[in-house]
Amino acid sequence: LFGYAPGAFTGANAKGFEGKLSQANGGTLFLDEIDSMPEKMQQSLLRVLEDKMVTPISGKPVPTDFRLVTASNKDLRKLVQEGKFREDLFYRLFVCTVRIPPLRERMEDIQPLIERFMEKNNWSIKWESKLEKVAMNYPWYGNIREFNNFLSRVAIFYPQNEPEKEELETLIQTGSVHVSQEPLDQL
Repeated sequence: LFGYAPGAFTGANAKGFEGKLSQANGGTLFLDEIDSMPEKMQQSLLRVLEDKMVTPISGKPVPTDFRLVTASNKDLRKLVQEGKFREDLFYRLFVCTVRIPPLRERMEDIQPLIERFMEKNNWSIKWESKLEKVAMNYPWYGNIREFNNFLSRVAIFYPQNEPEKEELETLIQTGSVHVSQEPLDQL
């Protein structure tokens, strides 16, 4: 993220390394899962945002100016209250928020997501409606990642032949950390 100067440590690139913060100069940097950033890194990032200067490891401060976009699937306000995220960094980041609802709150997206997956993976089946019905009966706790992994499993195990409803449900449960003994249509 911050880069390092030439010879900063044993094994370092002789030319150094321009960190992501410097690379983003004049542009936009996207940081995913900002909630898992360690305290020391939060402190360093806050300093960069306030001073518009980034200091590579064993290097000199370099001016930088970029737009920062962050993402989190956790409630940062709650993490601040629990002392797990810096309050001052929270206020620096929370300028404009966009909430993207989880897949379970927008089940109308299941069908277009299936179509997109099929198109992207050159996968053509005649039982797409069965796949959609089964998928609509699961809350997708892992969101799009869990859903895409499910579709990948289906494409691997059933590239053309049509599975039974129970077989599709088993493939969902196989990739879930929320394993249930109940049929999916009763969740």
